[in-house]
Amino acid sequence: MPAFNSSIKKCKVCGKKIDSHKKMIVFNEIHLPVGFSCIYCHSVYHEDDILITIGNPDKVDIYGEA
Repeated sequence: MPAFNSSIKKCKVCGKKIDSHKKMIVFNEIHLPVGFSCIYCHSVYHEDDILITIGNPDKVDIYGEA
């Protein structure tokens, strides 16, 4: 049984195809599911495919001050 309603077929950030086997459940600090993430870029989505955290599709580490 899926933890969230999701109909997304491609990640909105990296554009790669994600199906139910490539969606990883994300838990908060008290171990409750809060959404799912793309297995490729680690962008986090909330229920109904709302993007809440942008992942790092290019795998570039960004350091320094903004």
